[in-house]
Amino acid sequence: MKSLKNIHIPTLIALLILIAGIGSGLFLIHQKQNSRVSASVDILPQNLKTSNQTAFKGSKAEVTFTWQTTKPTTGFILYGFSPDSLSFVNSDTRDKNKASENQYLNHYITLSNLPAKKTIYYTVGINNVGVGQCQDTKTFCTSSAQCPKSKCAPMSFTTPPSLANKSAFLAQGQVLDENKQPLAGALVFINTTGSNLLSSLTDESGQWSINLALLRQADLSTYLNLDKQASQVSLTAIYGQKKSQGSCLTINLDPAPSIILNQAYNCQKANNNNSQILANPNQSLSPTPINQRATPTPSQKESGFQMASPSGQPLLELINPSYEGQKIATSSPVIKGKGPSNKKIEVTIHSKQEITTDVYVDENGQWHWKPPLNLEPGRHTITLKYVDDNGQQHTLTRHFFVTASGQALDQTPAYTASASAQNQTTLITPTPTPTFTPTPTPIQHTSSMPATTSGVPKTGASDWFNLVVISAFMLTIGCGLFYSVNKNNYG
Repeated sequence: MKSLKNIHIPTLIALLILIAGIGSGLFLIHQKQNSRVSASVDILPQNLKTSNQTAFKGSKAEVTFTWQTTKPTTGFILYGFSPDSLSFVNSDTRDKNKASENQYLNHYITLSNLPAKKTIYYTVGINNVGVGQCQDTKTFCTSSAQCPKSKCAPMSFTTPPSLANKSAFLAQGQVLDENKQPLAGALVFINTTGSNLLSSLTDESGQWSINLALLRQADLSTYLNLDKQASQVSLTAIYGQKKSQGSCLTINLDPAPSIILNQAYNCQKANNNNSQILANPNQSLSPTPINQRATPTPSQKESGFQMASPSGQPLLELINPSYEGQKIATSSPVIKGKGPSNKKIEVTIHSKQEITTDVYVDENGQWHWKPPLNLEPGRHTITLKYVDDNGQQHTLTRHFFVTASGQALDQTPAYTASASAQNQTTLITPTPTPTFTPTPTPIQHTSSMPATTSGVPKTGASDWFNLVVISAFMLTIGCGLFYSVNKNNYG
């Protein structure tokens, strides 16, 4: 056996190259892992919240996820009934009628058609990267390498129990930016002491609406008893990193004073004289004199009569749109009406894409519903159908107009609430070319998605392959040099 003093200088060089090859490969792999962690931290969700957790008797449960990112990204929720099988995905509410996903600072995703009192497992998707949670530290992660003593796994929540539907109690208002211009895509949250969280997303004119009747106890087991006059709620508006937060009395919430981002907010006074919602922030706050307000003409009412029973009680009535030919300055109005208590009404909007749904009237004879698709500017027709206990069908038809962006609002407020959980099944019939095909159950993602055996999508398999090739190449060079300088000694 040769002693170390007999090893020639070229042999030492070959050994050094061999060691350098091994070391470089390990260093590159380590650096790649660190760079991945850094990149993932940049897109981790901020202020991830669950809200609007509801479930009515005879219908499915739903929940809304919201979060912010430091820069615009796409977002989705990958979910399922087992941590090892996340089979369904929902994208942002604003992308439901679009062929591709857009990038946002504020993300708003609602999961519907879920079973009540069921544990759901999920990961947050950002730019096609799945974000889970370390089992030991409960911090966000994109791979188990970021979890010191455990693995990166899906998060979970439990859907609420089913409760009887309640009469709507709407809070509504408008969010403005620092220049007092309407702000679309802002998140608005409402809750109170001991309650769950409710949320809404502002529309193109910066308006929001939340049904406070959906407030439950924090454990979601029962409804929260809320005084419609004197209860105090916390109201927060967020857009990216900008925020406004304050307290408000329930008597001042319909409508609430406009929220201006990055400014203090308070509406605690019992008499609120500046609570009018404005489509144009430069519009005067002075109330319109009664004799100057728009009133429906006979021609406007001719196809919009309410249907009444022999006892004089209305069988079918539309509150929004409230009269024939009404102009509504939002593409996502909340349709409201009255009908027989605890009965089913079929609602159809005849547009380029026909939308049909069943709504259930609450015990106070009221219902409301928001179409799942934005309505294009122009003329629309809404039809209500109800079959009474004697098998007789009653129908009410009304026309209304969605005005183009920038047109003045009608005198009647254009409600823009989140979709009511009263509706059971919504059928959308595209005409003439289908562009959107909803189903009554969660749909599987149709775009390319990473495989997920542990619930968290993985990316970068080709990067690992490149690192292995580089390391193998350097090892080959080192071994070749080592052999060439020593072949005579070992020959």
